[in-house]
Amino acid sequence: MTEVSIDELKQARYMSLTSPPASPEAKRLVDSIIDIILSAEQRKRVRQPSAAVAFKSAVGLIVGDLLIGLQTREAGWSYLSLSTAAFSDRPIGYKTFKPIVQAMETAGLIEVSLGRNSQANDFGFGQQPAYTPSFATRFRPTATMAARALEVGIVDQAVTKCLPPQLPKRVVEVRAKSENTKGRKVKGKS
Repeated sequence: MTEVSIDELKQARYMSLTSPPASPEAKRLVDSIIDIILSAEQRKRVRQPSAAVAFKSAVGLIVGDLLIGLQTREAGWSYLSLSTAAFSDRPIGYKTFKPIVQAMETAGLIEVSLGRNSQANDFGFGQQPAYTPSFATRFRPTATMAARALEVGIVDQAVTKCLPPQLPKRVVEVRAKSENTKGRKVKGKS
């Protein structure tokens, strides 16, 4: 865990986990990071083939978001809530994401700043302290990951070309108010 200034953490980019590797360079980078993670892991059993495919996809999405965050933000931080509920509509589940991030941190590929709560003001009434959610956990690639990206040919300007953000599969459609015309319901305009 790294302690950094709050101002840097406030500028973090949201990790949407929608930037899979598309170019051969990005795929080589993900494969090399997977090799590092596998050597750092302490697993007793080998992953099943279907779990190995999900693992590779998850690593690709995490690396994509981290590198885009490094390119688009000055401090390079990205954030994502580690609440299990935050992963309900994600391409990666909590049980897949958490061990990958821990292995990446152990291997020295990312820095992690844990999420924190803020304490509500006590106006002298002697109440029990109350805490509210404040910051989600922040992640930042280290110089090691950035150097690996440069080694395979991913330069700052080419990050979004090698790891393009995908559009969401479920889109919320906004419509105007429905109306009743001669007893029939008519949908509002999109």
